[in-house]
Amino acid sequence: MNPLATNSTSSLAKTNKQIAVPITIMARLREETALEHRAVEKAFNLKSAMNMGGYQSLLLSLYGIYAPFEDVLRGMDLPISMDGRWKTEWLMKDLEHFKIGRIAIDRTGKAKPSLPPLETWEQILGSLYVLEGSTLGGQFIYKALQKRLPVNAERGARFFAGYGQQTHLKWAEFGQEVCAIARLNKLYQEQVVDAARDMFVFVGKRLAKR
Repeated sequence: MNPLATNSTSSLAKTNKQIAVPITIMARLREETALEHRAVEKAFNLKSAMNMGGYQSLLLSLYGIYAPFEDVLRGMDLPISMDGRWKTEWLMKDLEHFKIGRIAIDRTGKAKPSLPPLETWEQILGSLYVLEGSTLGGQFIYKALQKRLPVNAERGARFFAGYGQQTHLKWAEFGQEVCAIARLNKLYQEQVVDAARDMFVFVGKRLAKR
């Protein structure tokens, strides 16, 4: 055995260990919630929304997810800025475009589903990862809807239009904020991931009921 080679290998391993970059919380979220994410995509069933009745039913279901969730957040001291990120208003605009009755909207929004716990910063960030991340898939859905239905950002599809051309930039900014908050406040990454899984499961169950 060449002792020089052994020392070199040992030094290299030590150097690699020293310069290794820890996996970010966003990377962990993406990798460790992949199974739950796919389950939500299956429950979403885009094909069923490609007619006006199915689409309006989908909007009501989404309102029933976002409205109670955002109601809880509005009363909390949040670790992240929500300026421009509230989605309930977008959904309300879409529902009003289709003249969906106020009674139906109120009944859906005031229903008290079993939301995942939202008591810690870890739980809030994990849940926001799921619901803010929906804007990415929303871009694909928006284009599909426009091919089949007479909708656009001003006519019944404000929610799926999301941030428009700024969507990927807004997602990158969100990811940077989450990583910075998790690092500076020494948050427990496992708890953030668990919260995201719980929110994916919650969303999937709500969508499957429509």
